[in-house]
Amino acid sequence: MGPFCIRRMNLARVLFSFAFTSLLACSESVVAADDFARMYADGKAQYESGDYSAALESLARAVELKPDDIGANFYHGLAASRSGDFETAVIDFERVLSIDPTLSRVKAELGRSYYELGQYDLAETQFRDLKEEDLPENVRLRVERYLEAIERQTQRHFVSARATFSVSRDTNIRVSPADDTVATVLG
Repeated sequence: MGPFCIRRMNLARVLFSFAFTSLLACSESVVAADDFARMYADGKAQYESGDYSAALESLARAVELKPDDIGANFYHGLAASRSGDFETAVIDFERVLSIDPTLSRVKAELGRSYYELGQYDLAETQFRDLKEEDLPENVRLRVERYLEAIERQTQRHFVSARATFSVSRDTNIRVSPADDTVATVLG
């Protein structure tokens, strides 16, 4: 065998290994896409049925497989907020808004989560941004109610009162000496 044949065999091996690796990568991505679709569908169904802890688990796995998916992150945030884990909900909603900052529903949920955490300034920012958008009337009313509640929570009161009442009685009247000299033990 000449050097030319050896080069051809090496080239054939390289091409074969490249094709095989590409085929494996494609099959893994198809499996990952199927897993993501299954996890996302399961998590969404669990959320809609009210099983928020199971939804959190399924959707967390879906987010691991596809971290930039808006739907998986949004439903994971919803399940977290309905479970009372508002810190996780804020992280998820912020991630969704970093992908698409125009989603009004996500802004509303983020504002609500901030409100529940007591971060009224951040909640107010979200709700004021929402108020400027074209919203359905029922959503606009909810946004205004949150803004009113934030105003009540952050209102400072400057009422100060002071009252003093005292009564005294002196029974030692005329106990002081009658003259300027005071008698002591020494004289």
